[in-house]
Amino acid sequence: MKRSSNLSFYLILLLSFFSLNIFISSCCRCVDGEPNGFCDEDKSCDDDDDGCISDGNCNEDCASDPDCPVSIGANTITLECSNITEDITLVDNPDATVDYFIDCVMNVKAKVNINPGVVIVFGDDAGLVITDEGHLNAIGTAGSKITFRGQQAVKGFWRGIHFGSNTLQNQLEQVVIQDAGLEEVVYYGNDITSLMIYDGQISLNNVTIQNGAGHGLTIYQDVKINDYSELTITNHDKEPLYISSKRVGDLDGLNSDYSGNLIDFISVYPHALDADATWQQTNVPYLIENDDVLETDEAWTIEAGVTMVMQEDGGLAVDDGSLTISGTGAEPVIIRGREAVKGFWRGIHIESTSINNNFTNLQVSDAGLDEVFYYSNTVTSILAYSGSIKLNNVQISNGSGYGLTLYNDAQALEYNNVTITTHDEEPLYIGSERIGDLDGMASDYTGNTKDFILVAEGDITSECTWTKTNVPYLIDNGTIDILAATIMEAGTTVTFKETSGLGVTGDGSFDVRGTSADKVTFTGQSPVNGYWLGILYATTSINNRITHANIEFGGGDEVYYWGNAEANLTVYSGGLIVEDCHISNSAAWGIFIHDDADCDCINNTFANNDSGDIGP
Repeated sequence: MKRSSNLSFYLILLLSFFSLNIFISSCCRCVDGEPNGFCDEDKSCDDDDDGCISDGNCNEDCASDPDCPVSIGANTITLECSNITEDITLVDNPDATVDYFIDCVMNVKAKVNINPGVVIVFGDDAGLVITDEGHLNAIGTAGSKITFRGQQAVKGFWRGIHFGSNTLQNQLEQVVIQDAGLEEVVYYGNDITSLMIYDGQISLNNVTIQNGAGHGLTIYQDVKINDYSELTITNHDKEPLYISSKRVGDLDGLNSDYSGNLIDFISVYPHALDADATWQQTNVPYLIENDDVLETDEAWTIEAGVTMVMQEDGGLAVDDGSLTISGTGAEPVIIRGREAVKGFWRGIHIESTSINNNFTNLQVSDAGLDEVFYYSNTVTSILAYSGSIKLNNVQISNGSGYGLTLYNDAQALEYNNVTITTHDEEPLYIGSERIGDLDGMASDYTGNTKDFILVAEGDITSECTWTKTNVPYLIDNGTIDILAATIMEAGTTVTFKETSGLGVTGDGSFDVRGTSADKVTFTGQSPVNGYWLGILYATTSINNRITHANIEFGGGDEVYYWGNAEANLTVYSGGLIVEDCHISNSAAWGIFIHDDADCDCINNTFANNDSGDIGP
């Protein structure tokens, strides 16, 4: 603890306080958000404040304001500008305002221990490097912190501290580092930062890093963080923390404070995750840097309240690992672009079979710049390329491509309350096998440029319920082949692109369950006779039935080359019941029934079918 022997200074200060009734306070930050309190001599604060902290202004009323310059006195020890090659302990001198002065970049190649209360001041362009031969063990107390600071309280006055040492003895606890970030501490550090953890291992507890010209703290990918708790990084010109994605799981969430900097993000460099990791909520967003894809091959969990901000052209991908996003209704996980621009970043790519690919209470926006991987073959905000995914209470918005894409090789194990809006393409693009994964009217696909669920041609090989949704299904060019028992709910609308159609073959059946109040509709994307191929039944299932449906604008060609008929509805073999349907605007027949087929037509109506209503 530093005590001034200048009694007159305190008398003058006391008189000015009472005579002018001035209460200037800027060196403390309150826990409860109230105005800053007055700093006591022991570096604590009144009114439940949590300690003196830099705000960039020197206020002499605060006895321990870190923004005030310091004087090198007669009792200060100037450390010789050479490497520290012998073990040393730095001690607090109660008669010195500054205990030690360093005026060069000093390399630590031995064991350096620092006692509580020590103040080390650095000259212009000075710094401290902990090499692989040494260690730095600086453990203060709450009432007697260890301070590393510049001779002047100026951002970037000195270089900072660089760790490249692999020992358990590297510990910083109850430490203050300030005024650093002039330039790299060592040339290969590649970053301007107050505290650089370049290699090796370290423990960081109750560390305050403030008033810096660069980043506050930088942690590289090969570092081992033995402990990380209660850091405060503030008043820096760059992001307070610059960290490899491999080390984000070492952070302590909301127990540390990264606010009050010019750029309040945790800047994350996207190295591939090769170990299980949990990302906790912090009081500033994560900023995923670089035009690269952050991949994981292990279990990655993102907890409730996390906000991830993506730089331009970035993306997220799950290969052999898993991604669990555990938002809540009150604290969703947010993944968005640095700018709220459609297509600002790439999107999320999943091709893992893990059942832990679970997106719950997630908000994704501003994606769709390009494919996450070149082989994806689609531009989309979220792509389930293969494997499995669970989607619960997910919102996807402001994208330049599709909102969500589910390929046939990807299974949606859970799909509930998905909202996809403000996309330039269809909100949902799915393989035919994924039709049965949807939750019908519980999800919302409106407000996009093309309000359809786009379905790729292909087979339906598992029992399926084709649910009603609040936008039509749009069948892409080609035929949907129903090879398993399929039920279509009342009110469903299926729109067909040109030369697309639907066939029921093999072991399939197709039971269309419209009602008088909620009819099913099969129609062309353009209201032109023969715009699409039509529907063909060629199975003997007793479940083949169409009731209360409108079938229109088909008959453009055979559904299959062997179908031998052009019609809105072809019964090639087996049996079909068609009841209370309206069949119209075919370029050929309304219904064509082959000789070997049986079709019960009950209470149907027909209009404007070019070859006739029922043939041959």
